[in-house]
Amino acid sequence: MGMIIDLIVFDFDGTLFDTSEDITRAMNFALSKAGFPPVDRTKVWSSTGDGTSLLVERILGKNNKHLCNAVLNDFIEYYASHYADYTRPMEGVADILEKFKAKKMVVLSNKYKEFIDKILKKFEMHKYFPAVYGKESFSESKPHPYPLLYAIKKMEVTTEKTIFVGDSLNDVLISKNANVKCFIIPADVTPIEKIEELKPYKILKNINELVNFVK
Repeated sequence: MGMIIDLIVFDFDGTLFDTSEDITRAMNFALSKAGFPPVDRTKVWSSTGDGTSLLVERILGKNNKHLCNAVLNDFIEYYASHYADYTRPMEGVADILEKFKAKKMVVLSNKYKEFIDKILKKFEMHKYFPAVYGKESFSESKPHPYPLLYAIKKMEVTTEKTIFVGDSLNDVLISKNANVKCFIIPADVTPIEKIEELKPYKILKNINELVNFVK
C-alpha cells in the first residue's frame, strides 16, 4: 500500500542527473587557469551539495581562500558553455517522472537555477516541473527548511502529503527540519553509514522503487 502524496520534491545533482563529469571538467579548467593541478571526479563530487562557491572553497583549501572568487568566476564561465556535454539523467528518472506526471513535482537544489533550467530543457524534462528552485532562489539554502516549506506552501499542499527525494546528507537534514518524509537513493560519494545515522524515512536502491511507496 502506497502513501497518498500530493507533492514530490527532488534534489537535482546525483538524484535526477549525473552532472559529475561536467562539473569536474569546469573545476579543472578553473584550477588550471589559477596554476593548480587537476582533481579527480570523486574529489569534486564529494565536495558538492552546498553550492558552487563552497565547492570551490573546499577544493582550494583554507590556504587559498584569496583565490576563490577568480576560480569561481572561471568555473562558471566554462560551465555556462559546457553544462551538459556529459550530463545524463540518472537511471530510471525518465520513467519515474512520466509515471508521476499527474502529481505536483518541483526541483529544490543548491545548484544555480539557471543551469538546472538549461539541463531540464535540453532533456525535455522541464515539462514535469511547475517550479524549480536553485541556490539563488532563496537567501537560505539546504539544509535550512525555508526553501522546502516555501515550495510546499507555493504548491498549496501539506507537509504530510509531501516527500523529498535526494541522495545526500543535506537532503535528509532539510526534510527532517521541515518535517517531511525523505527518500534517499545513495550516490557513491556519501558513505551509506552516514546516511543511515540520520535515519531518512526510506533508503532506496534506485529511484524506480518509489512506485512501491507512493500512490
